[in-house]
Amino acid sequence: MSETTGRMPVPGRALRRRGLQAGFTLIELMVVVVLIAVLALIASPTLRTARDDRLVFDYARQAQQMVHRTRVRAAGTGGAHLFVASLGAGRGVFRLFEGLDNVAGPAPAGPNPVSSCKTVGQWAPVPAFVPGVVSNLARVVDGLDLDTLGVNVDADVVSSFLITPATAPDALAMTTALAICVTGNGTTYASGGTSVTDAIAKMMIAPPFNGIAEIDIQRGGAVGVGLRRRILLAGAAAPRVTSR
Repeated sequence: MSETTGRMPVPGRALRRRGLQAGFTLIELMVVVVLIAVLALIASPTLRTARDDRLVFDYARQAQQMVHRTRVRAAGTGGAHLFVASLGAGRGVFRLFEGLDNVAGPAPAGPNPVSSCKTVGQWAPVPAFVPGVVSNLARVVDGLDLDTLGVNVDADVVSSFLITPATAPDALAMTTALAICVTGNGTTYASGGTSVTDAIAKMMIAPPFNGIAEIDIQRGGAVGVGLRRRILLAGAAAPRVTSR
């Protein structure tokens, strides 16, 4: 019995009042869920665009670091290092190799680094490289294959290559493949070609490289959408990534 009114409280009325004071109604919860779904739908394209642009930047950074390692490792080991880039199956394949002397046997007998980029047959295993296959002429150090299945396919990531030819050092020309080799003493040789084999062959008869090479990576296929990441390779200077 209530001390103020002198009447017994009604249990049902008290429970209803307590229910109105705590929690949400089903309609309120449904409104919140619908609002969250609408906001997610609006944000989805923006988030995907940001993800794809970041993906392209990450690929460009990996390629740039690979070129940088070509020079750093050559100086550190005294052995020639070769960076090759090609269209592969259409998206781009990048690999870094260390030149070896083809001496078989347990360490320290060999194989050992060689300092020259132009030893005959030195880079013969490179065009036909198969992961897991060991060679005493060229040891793979690093690689990036954009032809493998993944988000890069969903974003339609593609690469393109340019280089200043010896006949026109002031003009960049498109090429299908690049070969850039740094000797143990830091001399750089580079060339483009119709394939990795062709680019290596031209690199081996080229003078020291003082021109510019460029690797472009973008999403959206050949047409391209969003930011294009460009890796600039200027002679013996450190490679850098720019956007446009």
